[in-house]
Amino acid sequence: FAATVGYVFPVLVIREAFVRWKLGLMNLILLGMIYGFYNEGLIARTLFHPFPCPVREFATYGLLGNVRIPWTLTLILTHALHSVLYPIAFVQWLVPEHAQEPWLGRGTAWGLGILCLLFGLMAFCNGPPERPRGGLDHLLAMAAACGLLLLLSGRLPPLPRIGQRAGTPFRWKLVAAGMGLYGFLLLLPFTFGTWRIHPLLFVAY
Repeated sequence: FAATVGYVFPVLVIREAFVRWKLGLMNLILLGMIYGFYNEGLIARTLFHPFPCPVREFATYGLLGNVRIPWTLTLILTHALHSVLYPIAFVQWLVPEHAQEPWLGRGTAWGLGILCLLFGLMAFCNGPPERPRGGLDHLLAMAAACGLLLLLSGRLPPLPRIGQRAGTPFRWKLVAAGMGLYGFLLLLPFTFGTWRIHPLLFVAY
């Protein structure tokens, strides 16, 4: 149940917003970053100190107001790509004839969204001893960040669109570009965290 409400339902709701609002690639990435706050901020609570951090090098690295800034930047972008953008883009490409069709009714989409939000809030406020309950300051910080991302998503033009073409020929250049992007967005941050480069340099990167 936790995996379904933590991963499946939120991505379904985001896809509904993506299709119904006729959004583009960058809009979807920003919505995916909101999901990153939901997953890592509300459920796992890894973004804040002194909550446990899965990667030891990031536990106290780049703290600002008890927020792990380098870890937060890395994880919300990782979730935006791997948990949201890639699955939705793949399905859109796989069935282009249904790419622009909603899968859920509006009431169902709203119901799932509210269920996910309630689940996240319960997880945030009722953690086990090794993951103490979150504070109001943490919750308000995430709400402000998500509100800003939502505002930016609404102001960006809905371009480029995804899921409109089928039969794209296989090209090794695209594979190499994807592998390079993976290294740039995921492997390098973990390397920087291990080296503990100055947090301002990390943010600049």
